[in-house]
Amino acid sequence: MAQVTIAQRTRENALLCALGASRRQVVGSTPAEVAVVAAAAPTVGLLGGLLG
Repeated sequence: MAQVTIAQRTRENALLCALGASRRQVVGSTPAEVAVVAAAAPTVGLLGGLLG
């Protein structure tokens, strides 16, 4: 399972800032990513359990 390290997240946030993202966009990107993963994970797990 891939884990994003603090250093990697810091680099991603710095890149977003360098590309002109606002502070709100940078701060909001992590919860948005978590929400997408949290929504997709149970579906994938359920399908894996039913088909596996």
